[in-house]
Amino acid sequence: MFFADTTAAFANIARGLVPGAPLTFAAWGHAAKNPYFMRAAAAATQVFGPMEKMDRTLPGPFAFEDANRIIPMLKAAGLVDVTCRPVELCLTPPGDLDDFTALLCEIGPADRALRQFEATAEDRARLREALRAQMGEFAGANGIRVPALINLYQARTAA
Repeated sequence: MFFADTTAAFANIARGLVPGAPLTFAAWGHAAKNPYFMRAAAAATQVFGPMEKMDRTLPGPFAFEDANRIIPMLKAAGLVDVTCRPVELCLTPPGDLDDFTALLCEIGPADRALRQFEATAEDRARLREALRAQMGEFAGANGIRVPALINLYQARTAA
């Protein structure tokens, strides 16, 4: 997801594998199906206002969300039998809701907002409250369970 040139990167990976070797990797599916990111972004927008728009086709967590864009790149890299299967699952971050909101302030959209707006300790506290409101429904007796969509890509090197 973080390669500047996806085709070149996977061509290099393919050269390092034996002929016919399988290649499997997971990447985030469509952003709208991943509240881990989208609700954190909503909380940050609620607290700070609009953030800079991100081009999700550039290197980053959602660069591989569109299989119709990525599969041709993998084929151009010399991989064959390339497929993508969306997989729904639940993320289970450790700890309770307070631990989860602290984690969200260290990665992803909440972290980006804290840095972009040069947040104070008070700003961080307001963001943590907004995150609690956005993510609270995912906390239960069995811990935190956040629905997610992951793209499972599979291919193999040419024989």
